[in-house]
Amino acid sequence: MIANCGVQVIPMLHRNTEAGLRSWTNNACKSMNNVLKVRTQWRLNQLPELIEKLRKVVVSQLHEADRTLMGRGEFHLHPSWVRHRLMMDVWATMSDQQRHRAQAECYRLQSAPSTSTSTDGDLTVNYRHEAGKKVNQWKRRRAERSTTQKAD
Repeated sequence: MIANCGVQVIPMLHRNTEAGLRSWTNNACKSMNNVLKVRTQWRLNQLPELIEKLRKVVVSQLHEADRTLMGRGEFHLHPSWVRHRLMMDVWATMSDQQRHRAQAECYRLQSAPSTSTSTDGDLTVNYRHEAGKKVNQWKRRRAERSTTQKAD
């Protein structure tokens, strides 16, 4: 199961950032950057060493997510996800396949984002109507008159 973790986590992270979930913030990125720097002891690493350290970080996050499913550890399930909580004795008796199914059900995004395809059909991206706009930015109607203030 651990060998499969990287294959499953990367697409989940990618979908999470594209879905526009508000819980993904710059602070989370900075925090993860610090975790990676601590793991590498603030030194340059050869690529194989770096890949192994990144794999260990991902595995530790998955273990923490599993502890959260059982109601243990630092994190708690959001009230809308409490139905996924499993008791520790139930988790211990589950097979690897049953655990994987329970994890997949809990970690799945609630709805798939809508997509937009380029005119030539080569590129498909997730569509968000607010993408590329600053907070509180709005588009002026074409017929609306704009005014500028004169400098004295």
